[in-house]
Amino acid sequence: MLYRSASGAPVALEDRCAHRGYPLLQGRLDGDRLVCGYHGFTYDTPGRCRAVRPGYRG
Repeated sequence: MLYRSASGAPVALEDRCAHRGYPLLQGRLDGDRLVCGYHGFTYDTPGRCRAVRPGYRG
């Protein structure tokens, strides 16, 4: 998937969450980070998972 960061830089990520393969296109942007719409895993612009929803137990 493609989007622009808050500074306008282009960002390209694979359109699937590493957790369950959910399409990240179904998520939402939170500043420069992309939040998966399934369990809330949060990815930075290089595509690293940076956060998991509080209380998530896998």
